[in-house]
Amino acid sequence: MKLPIVVLSLTWMINPVRAALVSEHLFGGSGQEAVRDVLVLPDGGLLLAGSVAGVGTKGNRTAAGYGGRDFWLMRLNTQAQPVWDTAYGGEDTDELRRALPLRSGGFLLIGSSLSPSGGTRTAASLGGADAWVTLVDPQGTPVWDRAFGGDSADQFTHGIELADGGFLLVGASSSQPGPGKSSGLYGETDGWVVRLDAQGNRLWDRSYGGTFTDELHAIVPVADGGCYVAGFSDSRPQTGNKTSPAYGFRDVWVLRLNATGEILWEKSLGGSSDDWAADLVGTADGGLLVVGNSLSFVGGTKTSTNYSAPGSLSADGWLNRLDPSGILLWDRSYGGAGPDLFRRALAVPGGFVFAGHSASPPGGTKTSPAFGADFLTPDGWFARVDAQGVPIWDFSFGASAADEAEALAQLPDGSYFLVGRGQEGTNGNRTLPGFGGDDGYAVRLASDEGRLTSAPQTAAEIGRSGFRFTLVGQSNLSYRIERSPNLINWGLLSTQQAGGAPLSLTDWEATNVLRRFYRARLVPAP
Repeated sequence: MKLPIVVLSLTWMINPVRAALVSEHLFGGSGQEAVRDVLVLPDGGLLLAGSVAGVGTKGNRTAAGYGGRDFWLMRLNTQAQPVWDTAYGGEDTDELRRALPLRSGGFLLIGSSLSPSGGTRTAASLGGADAWVTLVDPQGTPVWDRAFGGDSADQFTHGIELADGGFLLVGASSSQPGPGKSSGLYGETDGWVVRLDAQGNRLWDRSYGGTFTDELHAIVPVADGGCYVAGFSDSRPQTGNKTSPAYGFRDVWVLRLNATGEILWEKSLGGSSDDWAADLVGTADGGLLVVGNSLSFVGGTKTSTNYSAPGSLSADGWLNRLDPSGILLWDRSYGGAGPDLFRRALAVPGGFVFAGHSASPPGGTKTSPAFGADFLTPDGWFARVDAQGVPIWDFSFGASAADEAEALAQLPDGSYFLVGRGQEGTNGNRTLPGFGGDDGYAVRLASDEGRLTSAPQTAAEIGRSGFRFTLVGQSNLSYRIERSPNLINWGLLSTQQAGGAPLSLTDWEATNVLRRFYRARLVPAP
């Protein structure tokens, strides 16, 4: 008897299902707090990164601030309970945008600073707001900090760690060349890329843009040592180093750079109004998903509708899928009649997930309710799509006051942890009243994945009784279990509703086959 070759795989139905809220969490004190990034740590804990204002330490915030606003880190254990928190900055305003996990176990904190040296900032001020980074060890202790820029406003918004331990940082600069900047200024504000070595020393910097305002908000590496960067451009073509057309007031702007920052290609995306990129996700084919937002209706490169009422000036979440050469494969809009925004994204098996906020009632692609009092008080919003951008499900969370999701992470068990900020209020589906003012606010959503696990069996056992395996899925969701001889033709084995314990399944017809593949697919909620 030959032992069948059995492969367990996962896909998802392109149909709505309902998310399950597992838990909600507040982080902060009596001042103003917001969480803008979340990282999953090797031990299963979390690192929250954001900002704090004021010196109050009521609630679970223990770090006292240094000035008007400071960088803020909070370490959580595997139960999402605070272990420690620390503030970084000087006497003025310091704004954190991202936290970058490092191979050393430490973190690079990325943003901008108006502070002179003092507090934890040791770098001298260069004039106006400086682009500022600080490197901390795994316990949050500062190792070094560096400021970059010139006589006007400069900021970093994102970055990546390179193979040599250095960094590539992106942002925007309104400064002329000076001690902390060597590249010229094309317009009012340029997109800006800065290359650092492992000690934070500047190796080179380059500006990108035209005569008006251009900014870079996201970066993803490419295997050849280059990168994709994206943000928006308000500039006309043939000014500065921008050559792509202008379709509206602001367009999504995507650039492919080589390892030294030279432009290989650049592309504008948008319609007649404002469109901008907030995040990037690399794809398996070497291309990318441009995650952004759009106020435009159909026109220019935009083929997907705007779900907002005409004249409302409300944005939708907007995705653009590009191949490695920058060719637009498709674009899709997401949202309802009110303002809806995507801020961050993750690639997950079978598609992508997004964190942002929404003030729309159900309609358009939005199926979840609106808890905010009006269009000025949005809810945190989670959306899930398949690999072609087709909506699978969405989930909103919050109260009548404003709640927003800024970032998200997928935990080892497949659940999602969304972080942002929220104001006080316990109506809607929020039950935590708040510590005062804005707090860091987070929710955990259960995984919707069906996981298949094989049981130990001998060839003789399979030959007599068939192939046995188990399904673990989200409680009360149904899964279609399918089988295939070749990963092309699939047939139904059974449909099962998941519960609190693994479900035992048997393919009685696997006794006389050499190879069989299995997958679990979500079934639409009734």
